[in-house]
Formats: sequence, C-alpha cells, structure tokens
Amino acid sequence: MKKSLADNISKFRNDKNLSQNELANLAKIPQSTVSDIESGKRKNPGINTIIAIAKVLNIKISDLLE
Repeated sequence: MKKSLADNISKFRNDKNLSQNELANLAKIPQSTVSDIESGKRKNPGINTIIAIAKVLNIKISDLLE
C-alpha cells in the first residue's frame, strides 16, 4: 500500500523522536499545520512547507512524497 505524505511525515518525525510542536518550531511553521497534515485535514501543503519539514527531518523531499 502506498504511504501518504501524512504517514511519511509522521513516521520520519517519530523516528527522530520529535513532537509535532518541536517539528513545527524547527521548521518555523504553525503546530496546527503539522497536525492538519498528519491527520489528513490538509492534503496539499505548500512546497515551502514540505521543504521546511524535509530540512528539519534531514531527508529528501522525495522521501516524503513517495
């Protein structure tokens, strides 16, 4: 089964032992944005949001999108 962006962000965030709040602070985005993405409420976050999250998690953007 193909993993969603929400699943991938949650997995990589948990692998780094980061809370949603910690990820949001490091990525300089609202915690509600991280929550909305992971819960599936926000299906298409902007590319800048995805780039910021990938940088904090130290992964490639493609890792989040596959």
